Amino acid sequence: MENRLHWVLYLGLELVRDHNTLEPATEETAELCDRMLGLGVIVQPAGDHLNILKIKPPLCIGPTAVDFFTHTLGRALTELGHHGTSERTP
Repeated sequence: MENRLHWVLYLGLELVRDHNTLEPATEETAELCDRMLGLGVIVQPAGDHLNILKIKPPLCIGPTAVDFFTHTLGRALTELGHHGTSERTP
C-alpha cells in the first residue's frame, strides 16, 4: 500500500448570540446551514454546542467560488435576520 499525503482546507466560523457572553448560537447555526443548502452551498454545524459553521472547500477553489460563498453567506445571514454589526468588547 502506498502512503500518500492528503492536503485539506478546513475552516470553522464560531457563531454566538452575544459577543460579550459568547453564548453559543446553536439554533441559528442550524438555520444558517439549512438556508445555505437551499442556496446551493453545503456547510455543517460542528463543535460541542453545534455553533461552529464547518466549511470544507476543495483545495482548487478559486476567486469566483469564494465570491459565491461569501455572497451566499451574507445573503443567508441577512435573510435570517442575523446581520448584526456589533463588535466584541473585551
